[in-house]
Amino acid sequence: MRKVMEDMRNETALQKSKEIALRLISMGKLSHEEIAEASGLAIEVIKELAQQKNRIKRQWQNRVIMSR
Repeated sequence: MRKVMEDMRNETALQKSKEIALRLISMGKLSHEEIAEASGLAIEVIKELAQQKNRIKRQWQNRVIMSR
């Protein structure tokens, strides 16, 4: 039971770090390296989050264009 609770806390902390990193990416003022350092996430995770954000942004742009 203790292990399950610890895993849940770790997963929650990881998710929160990713949310913060996504906000920093959206602000566009810091490099990926700076965001990795500030969030405690690996640079590879930051790059993947940035790619996901860009994919979503392109999808929305395409939907807007197609709905005109």
